[in-house]
Amino acid sequence: MAEDYFAAMERVEERLDILPETKPKTNDEVVKVQEPTKVLQLIEQLEIPELCYEERLDIASQLRAVFGTVTVPEFEPVLVFA
Repeated sequence: MAEDYFAAMERVEERLDILPETKPKTNDEVVKVQEPTKVLQLIEQLEIPELCYEERLDIASQLRAVFGTVTVPEFEPVLVFA
């Protein structure tokens, strides 16, 4: 009986070895910033409450350039009442 058990376990182990190891797929992308000081300067500019909409779009464009983003989404102006 022990021989049957070990023979069966050996076949199971062989089957497990046949299957390729699968790694979970992620959509995450690692982005290495080449100019961290430039990014920090742009972030500090975004913290200025008096920035107009066009200036914010310009800073966003600069951030995209630093990170190497090719596509630029279209933005529609939004009116903000304080």
